[in-house]
Amino acid sequence: AARNLERFGVVHDLELFIGIDGTDYFPSEDILTAVASVEGVAGVNDTRSEVADTGNGQLAVLSVDPVGDPLEFVVSEGRLPYAGGELTIGPASARSLGVDVGDTIELTGTTGTATVTVVGIGLMPQLAHNFYTDGGLVTAGTYDGLFDGFRFRAGFIGLAPGADPIAVVPAVQQAAAEVPGGEIASVSPAQEPSQVIELQQVRVLPAVLAGFLALLALG
Repeated sequence: AARNLERFGVVHDLELFIGIDGTDYFPSEDILTAVASVEGVAGVNDTRSEVADTGNGQLAVLSVDPVGDPLEFVVSEGRLPYAGGELTIGPASARSLGVDVGDTIELTGTTGTATVTVVGIGLMPQLAHNFYTDGGLVTAGTYDGLFDGFRFRAGFIGLAPGADPIAVVPAVQQAAAEVPGGEIASVSPAQEPSQVIELQQVRVLPAVLAGFLALLALG
């Protein structure tokens, strides 16, 4: 678990932070299209996020909006949303709301209300207001029907098998810079979730405990 980031919903290799509170810092659509065409890039997900009311609490809603090949989000049950009115929900949110695959949820956003059907349970992209186990994924069309903006927006970039993220970063940065206004775009390798760091720190404890017990037994 400490070595496999997919266990924490991280299915991308690079991150492009686009904007916050409904404001893009640069021409996002043009830059995402340019980035998706870089050699070594398999696909990009234009990830917008906002918070909807469910009548039984709040739910972070994130868009599945691929540019190029779609990212392979981790789904443990069911599938990703393919059509409007479908939702893939995080396991913690599913437990909190008491829903399962096949159930419906009414979501109220900043501009509209929609009844969505849970078609899957899976791990979420993690942004500043949600963990990888909570939130919900919807299509871009469903997202646009609920919200007129976003709290956070990021381009999550997946690379082709064998591509080195560090080697691809300069090419992605150059492609963004060639778009007018894109020179301020910043691309970075995917960050490790804090849970991974915590696991890396605690995994030495069993060895330390075993050594202590061995010394205790000898004593």
